[in-house]
Amino acid sequence: MKEIVSIKTIKQSYFLWKVSLLSFLILTLNFELFGQGDGTGLNNSLLISEVEVEVDHLSETGQKDLLISTILNSLKIFPNEHARRSDIDIAIQRVIAMPEISDVSYDLELSTGISYRLHLRVNTLKEGLLKESASGLFTKGGKNFPYLYNSQNFKLKVDLGGTISPVGGWNTWLNNGDFFTEFSPFGKDYPPNNRFMGLESAFYVGLTAVIKITEKTFLYGNYKLLLASTLGRDLYRKDNPYSVLTENLYGGIVGSIPFSRGNILNYNLSVGKQPYRIGTGMLLNQIALNGGDRGALNVWPRFSGDFVGLAQFRYNNLRLEYFYINPSEFGGFETNTRLTGINLDYSKLSKFKAGFTYLHVPQSTSIYLFPGNIFESRNKLNAFNLRAELDPKPRKKSLIAKIDLGLQTNRRFPMRAHGIAMELGYLKGSHKNRPSLSYRFSHLSGDDPETERFERWDFLYSGNDVDTWIQGLIMKNILFNTNLQAHRIQGQMIAKGYRLTAQYFYFRSSQLNNLPLVINEFASNELAHQATVLAEKSFNRRLYMRLQIHSLWSIEGINGALPLPVKNPWIGTQAMIKYQI
Repeated sequence: MKEIVSIKTIKQSYFLWKVSLLSFLILTLNFELFGQGDGTGLNNSLLISEVEVEVDHLSETGQKDLLISTILNSLKIFPNEHARRSDIDIAIQRVIAMPEISDVSYDLELSTGISYRLHLRVNTLKEGLLKESASGLFTKGGKNFPYLYNSQNFKLKVDLGGTISPVGGWNTWLNNGDFFTEFSPFGKDYPPNNRFMGLESAFYVGLTAVIKITEKTFLYGNYKLLLASTLGRDLYRKDNPYSVLTENLYGGIVGSIPFSRGNILNYNLSVGKQPYRIGTGMLLNQIALNGGDRGALNVWPRFSGDFVGLAQFRYNNLRLEYFYINPSEFGGFETNTRLTGINLDYSKLSKFKAGFTYLHVPQSTSIYLFPGNIFESRNKLNAFNLRAELDPKPRKKSLIAKIDLGLQTNRRFPMRAHGIAMELGYLKGSHKNRPSLSYRFSHLSGDDPETERFERWDFLYSGNDVDTWIQGLIMKNILFNTNLQAHRIQGQMIAKGYRLTAQYFYFRSSQLNNLPLVINEFASNELAHQATVLAEKSFNRRLYMRLQIHSLWSIEGINGALPLPVKNPWIGTQAMIKYQI
């Protein structure tokens, strides 16, 4: 981008320019903080690919099918959409409120991609028996923990959970730790001898309440206190950081309005400190900072913005959402960013789904830096995302076909950044191991210094997991979702309850110019190769385990820009045990 009238040249001292650079590096150098994964977080939403209902002793097929259909209509958890655990709690409360239902339990089983299969076990009232009025620790029986009180009209449930995760790395920072961490506000204490080991953890305690107002209307609330810590080293420090902070504090009302011919309008209005994500995570996924003084850099425990207002409506296959977000930042990381916009999704079960998002930034002090000591801010950014995919059938032979398109402009200065991701593959869901193979290409634009406008993609709060916008679990420490082209081949299978994923990445830069990052100009467009192997096991809805090993080999684009000889490969390992009641 050339200097133009609407761009202000910094006329103060070099010191002020360096401060501006540092303020931007806070959100760009340390990519582990914003925009991370759904797969491991304690407060994440889950992608539900299948919903199965199992009913106990009903013998007549027609009677059972009718009841299952009624339960699914009451549940309102839709396949190929994301659901928080509190959403599942509310959904189950709607089912329990049905007069013929005695109790409901559920499990979460690993499915294709990063999705889960929601399996409900429903017990109906036996003839002649009365429905139990209430259960829980605060009732006469004093049982059924974690429920403090559980009835048709009111539920109060304790939320408890935790993650323990050993983390290690070898040849970290490619033998250039001093160079990569020079401006890092998270510390310059990079691992000696280019290797480290640490133990990260996160634990939470909270309450979920659901109150029945009418047959189709419920009030709900959720509070969660989260402790996150690192014992030992991470990529930036060794001083054992930890934090104890409120992660969730939100409430809302959810209900449905029936219309003629079986049409139903579902609504969900909520406000407070809560998580929110959109689509594949190209624009929004994790709206909270992790790492730094908060600890747990690699566990990604925090997902909730400081304030999120949501108005969500669904009419048959169409869902409309309005959002207003104040992301969760802290200390010197505050950028006063606010996000607002609309999201529209259409889904037709087992066939097709598509979505469109318009996002606007009404205020922000997050800095863009350009050649020639020129700067602007994110303020007044507009972002558009159009996406579509065929709905794969997890238990049948299916084509995998997905596309993500993005465009960013700014009302205050000439900007046009673009992004695209395309994936094509095949799933043999009829096989007992459900093997799949796919190829994914993504391109996120960089800034061409010879043009009259700014073209570098703003990664905002993007992320998800390794199958979408976490493009390389090591590469994201060098370059994350901007000025990047990624070619990915992925194979996956589910064997004996384990989900096994293998990936190969080839990375290129979109432009040699890479301001404002530490490597501000690549030696060539060819950056790196990375391989990842990931194994997951969900024993039940409470216990989840994950092991991942990844290796990055940098090539001439990175190697030629570093001051010291490069040591390849950079290897990272992480194990994780997550338990939630």
